[in-house]
Amino acid sequence: MPDYEATSEGVRETRRGVLIPRGQLLIDAKAAAAILAIGARTHWRHTCSGAIPSHRIGRAVRYSPEELRRWIDAGCPTTPGAGERLRHAGEAP
Repeated sequence: MPDYEATSEGVRETRRGVLIPRGQLLIDAKAAAAILAIGARTHWRHTCSGAIPSHRIGRAVRYSPEELRRWIDAGCPTTPGAGERLRHAGEAP
């Protein structure tokens, strides 16, 4: 299983040396957990409760770096559904 490390250029997969560019639209759960500096279980628990904003594409769950940034700026709320509320608050009317 690869490990991820947050860098100034983006998120780097340390075992393979892969850099996830800052401009990438969606990232996977491991990269999102690395950006948030939390463990995989904590990250998944908050994703399942809807606290962390996420997108389902079939069976895959992906995260928008911009939405993660807004979640951090909002104080990392862990109440169920907080991620969805933040997503709708960031949309244009």
